[in-house]
Amino acid sequence: GLEQAKRVTHDLALASKLRSVDLIVSSPLSRALHTANLVIPPISEKEIIEDVHNDSNNPDNKRLEVNGGQHEPSRICIDSFREINGWLLNAKRRNKSELENLFPSWDFGFISSETDNDWTETLESQADCGERGYKSLLWITKRVESTVFVATHGGLLRFLTVDHPNVKLADGRTS
Repeated sequence: GLEQAKRVTHDLALASKLRSVDLIVSSPLSRALHTANLVIPPISEKEIIEDVHNDSNNPDNKRLEVNGGQHEPSRICIDSFREINGWLLNAKRRNKSELENLFPSWDFGFISSETDNDWTETLESQADCGERGYKSLLWITKRVESTVFVATHGGLLRFLTVDHPNVKLADGRTS
């Protein structure tokens, strides 16, 4: 996620497109929320965001302004955008109150419980993960916002775009 965020914020054409985002949706896992905040930094809150530009390609250590005077997009955290669920400790989310303290610009109203009741010691099936991702996409299509940025995980995306029978990639990729 950090490397992807770094590439996105160094790409001026993509940074320009990000100015039109109306809604940011994220998995409740901290790494996805953090990546979303790196790609489109919140402007309404004073959150501490690690500087990902400490490299030789940006010797002045300057952050690109992706919001550049634009409106602040809504930020909603949705459980169904999380990585394949269960068994893996890095697939378990923090308590809701801890997330609210760490990421104050996010709306956690769609997270129903304080603790992660969805995580179990049994790994969710790939088919179930893909179906959850599909339902999440359907949820987005019912929103009024026209430009949506989603911060989610590779496993969920793979099971959704490669394995789900109702989803076909339109850009020519095979996986």
